[in-house]
This record gives sequence, C-alpha cells and structure tokens, in this order.
Amino acid sequence: MPRNPGTGIYTKPYPDVISDTTIESTVHNGEIADIETDLNTPRPIVAGGTGANNAAGARSNLGAERAMQTVTNYDTHVWENGSFWSAAGATAAPYAGIFSGICYIANNDPNVITVEARDAATGVNNVRQKLGGVWGAWVSEAATYVNTTGDTMTGDLIISKTSPQLTLNKTSASHAFIVSSNTGVTRWAINMAINGANDDFAISRYDDAGNFIDNALSIRRSDGHTIVQGIMAASTPTVGTLHFGTSGTKYIQYDGANFIANGGVFYANQGLSTPGALSVNGAITTNSNINAQGNIVCVGAMDPTNSYKGRAGAGGASANVFNIHWIGAPNLWIDTTNVGQLAFVSDYRTKKDVVDLPSTWDTVKALRPIKYTQAQFSSPSHIKYVAEETLKARKEAEDNPKAEPREVNAGPLFAADNVERWGFIAHELQATLTESAATGVKDSPDTVQSPNPFTLIAALTKALQEAMARIEALEAAQATP
Repeated sequence: MPRNPGTGIYTKPYPDVISDTTIESTVHNGEIADIETDLNTPRPIVAGGTGANNAAGARSNLGAERAMQTVTNYDTHVWENGSFWSAAGATAAPYAGIFSGICYIANNDPNVITVEARDAATGVNNVRQKLGGVWGAWVSEAATYVNTTGDTMTGDLIISKTSPQLTLNKTSASHAFIVSSNTGVTRWAINMAINGANDDFAISRYDDAGNFIDNALSIRRSDGHTIVQGIMAASTPTVGTLHFGTSGTKYIQYDGANFIANGGVFYANQGLSTPGALSVNGAITTNSNINAQGNIVCVGAMDPTNSYKGRAGAGGASANVFNIHWIGAPNLWIDTTNVGQLAFVSDYRTKKDVVDLPSTWDTVKALRPIKYTQAQFSSPSHIKYVAEETLKARKEAEDNPKAEPREVNAGPLFAADNVERWGFIAHELQATLTESAATGVKDSPDTVQSPNPFTLIAALTKALQEAMARIEALEAAQATP
C-alpha cells in the first residue's frame, strides 16, 4: 500500500521509467492496481478528503455539524451535533406540527445529549437531555427563566456581587413600587416615587381587601422631613434614645419612666397629648394643642406660635386664641384684635408731674351715660384673620386627611344679644374727658375701644367733691342764725 498509514501521504510504488526502455507488465499493472485501490479508498483529510466513506463519518472526521437532520422519533433518533427539523407527528416531540431546533453532543458521547426546540409562534424554548444514556422529559424555559416583558418567579432572587444594586427606572412622573402581598392581596408597599415628579418615599399599608389605608411612614426627598402616621409602644417599653443629627446633641430619650427631650425646641403641628406630666427645660412651640391630664411644668419659656387658646367652660368648644401684650399696661388681644387693658397701674412710683385735678363740674355734666344692648361686630383685622385661618385649616385637612381637623372659630368677635347694659361710648369719653379715658382710637381696624375706669372715676370723684363742698357750704349757711 503506497499511502503511509500514519501520515496518509501517497508514495509511488515503483521508480520512474527511463525513456526508450521497455515497461514491464508487472510494474505497469501493479502501479495501475495500486492507483485503483487508492482511488476507491476513503481519501484522507491531508489529501483533501474526509477519511470516511459516508456522510456521518465524514462530518465526524472533519468536526462538522449536520444541518437540518430530520427527526421522526425523539426517543430513537441517532443524533448528531447540529440543527434539525421535526417531522409532523414525530414521536415524543415537545410541540405538534413542524418546527426546528438544535442538538449538542458532549464530547461526541451518545449518552450525553442536549436537544433544544423553539416554538416558532411564541419563541419559547424547550430543552430535553439524555444523561447516562437515559432521556429525561422536555422542560420549557418559560418555567425556568424570567421574561423581560414581565413574569412570575417561584424561587428567590439573589444578587451576589461586591456592590449589588436593584434599580427601578420609571419613565414618567408616576410611581415606583415594591409590593408585599398575602395570597395575591396587597398588604404593604414601598413606594419610592409618591407625589409624582417629587419622588418622595413612603411605606404604605392596605386593609384585608387590599385597599390603600395610608402611608405609615413617608419621607420628603427635598428636605428629608419624615412623617410617621402612628407610634405604638410595647406593653413594657424599654430604655432607649432616639437621636437627631449628630449623636448626643439632639435626642428624645426614654429612661424607663419618663420621656426626655434634649436640644432645641419641640414642635407639634397636630397636638401633643400625654396622660402624665410634661417637663421641659427649653421652649415649647406648637401650632396646635397641648393636652395634659397631669401637670405641664416649664422650667424655661412656653412660646406659643399662634398664641394661647381658651375653651368655653371646663369641656366646651375651643374658643379664639388670645395674647396678653404689655405696652405700659397689660393689653388683651383676641385673635388679631386688641380688646383693651386688663389692669390699671396706680403705683405712685409710676407717676410724675402729679397735681390736683381741676374742676370737673361742667365736664361731668357733659358726659353721656347710656343704656344699650350688644351688637354683632368683628373688626376688619379679625374678619381677615378668620378667613386666612379657615383656608389654612382646609389645606391642612387636605394634606393629612387622617388627622383630626383643626377647629377655627369663624363666629363674630362680639355676638349680638338683648341684654340691657349701662355704660358709656369710649370715643365720647376721650372727647369729653381726655385721650386716656379710653384705649385706642375710634374705628381702628385692629382695636376695640375700652373705657379707662380710673379716668372716669377720677372725674366723677372730683365732681362729687365739688358737690359735697357746695352742700356743706349751704348747710353751714343755714345753720348760721
């Protein structure tokens, strides 16, 4: 055999023939026979052949894959690496009808085969494996992989890397949710984009039917303000400290018996209610009510942002706010209206240029005592105040519908009645006696005039003294014989 069995290289069996010599038949016939044998033997790859006398052997020798092999029975088919198409009605096929797929044979081991078949209509891939010479069942990748257009997972998702990250990229001014459900009914939701484009954060809770209740915790992205819907302590609360800012500078501490606030001012927009005692070393600033069943002890100052607020009787409805302002004497303000002095100073040390009052005989005769019933009246500043507070309270209720609405006394500053009263008109006292006979000035937009009793008493007393002197003189004249 002229081909080297190791290299596959062909070598002529005889030396070349010399010109003008006779070729022996043995040499000629042997060479021709050798060529015939070589031409009818599978040509090796080094000579441009496949080394095989059949297609399967040729593909195997060349390491080539088979294209579009026809499969009629998936259990008995002799598989080769490459693509295939499935005949209609093929045995053990994953789909009915005609479709195509691909086959992988591990290291050309016929006992380790993987076959993939993709549904042309849905694009879903099905996989079947032969391991240890035994075929397994078809497995749809739809049940083992997550679809990018949305899917349901039955296993846990774990991201394991140096810096894991889960990104929710919303494409409009809407919401970005992570939802927790119980048998398909929403219980909790983490919403990282409430209030549309503001992208505030909230933890929302839902009722047993999956209906939204409220945001149990919300954090405003712009300034970090945090709102907690409700705080409930355990039946036996433990000692602890809630820090704000740098640890140790501003905090609320529970020492096992009392709550202690340290550093700064405590603000309450919806009211602070406590069944025990409230002890504050600093200032209390509140836009609403402080309700205490025990004592409120303030070592520092109580600073009411919106003044103090009274109540009609021990349990009546909330009344207007009030302030006491010192301007040489304590003046009482109701909402935004000054209704006059509460007390009048008479200490000699507060007076100078003291002289006896001149005659008030004619002055007192010029006074106009009147009787009257009270008319309904609100100063312009009070009407404006009530309108502004009503709008504020309405806005607060819209922003926090779960909170108790803030009461605004929208009634008049003075209510009309039919009770007969006696007295004077303040600006007439100023015109008849002196400017200090009454507070304020006539028709002031933020002051209700009140009389100064001391001025009136002084005038009446002087006139009475003059009358008494005249009476005594007449009595003396009648007693003289």
